[in-house]
Amino acid sequence: MNAPSPRFQQLVQAARNEPIPQVDVTARVLERLTTGRPAGGVDASLWFATLLSVAAAALVMVLVGYQGAWDVDPLGDLFRPFVALIR
Repeated sequence: MNAPSPRFQQLVQAARNEPIPQVDVTARVLERLTTGRPAGGVDASLWFATLLSVAAAALVMVLVGYQGAWDVDPLGDLFRPFVALIR
């Protein structure tokens, strides 16, 4: 591995000696809490991804039901009520 350059070592030392600035977000947090606004809106892309996931899972269950995999699967008894709905 290459040795660090002297310029880089100087920058590292300067960064270590630099004081950390204080961050005060109390006023913004109190304003957000007292106005009663929700922190964020509903993200439509999250709901869309959820809908796609549920649709894909339902499709897989339907295809597996048509193939008869529930009859030989050890967990078939767990999903047997759903098989009656699919067929």
